[in-house]
Amino acid sequence: FSRAHLLLTGDTGPMHLAAAVDLPVVALIGATAPSRTGPYTSDAVIVRQTLDCMPCLAKRCRLGHAVPPCMEQIDVDRVVTVIHARLAESAASLSRRRSA
Repeated sequence: FSRAHLLLTGDTGPMHLAAAVDLPVVALIGATAPSRTGPYTSDAVIVRQTLDCMPCLAKRCRLGHAVPPCMEQIDVDRVVTVIHARLAESAASLSRRRSA
């Protein structure tokens, strides 16, 4: 994590580790509820597709889908846009700190 500029992750342990060491996080969240499972940092962006069945908190889709729609329907272009924006914010913040 010490050499990373950002962590793109699901709702996993590394998401919490990154938040703990102030590494910017972009978290792809499906069945879980971010208010319940985190990431617990203001330096995270949550990307999710809201569906009627959410949050179900299930490990496997209760509707029987092999790939849960809550994850499959997260738009890749949206994720890329969020990552680029988050990296730009981090670079600007670093630049301000260095010039202060």
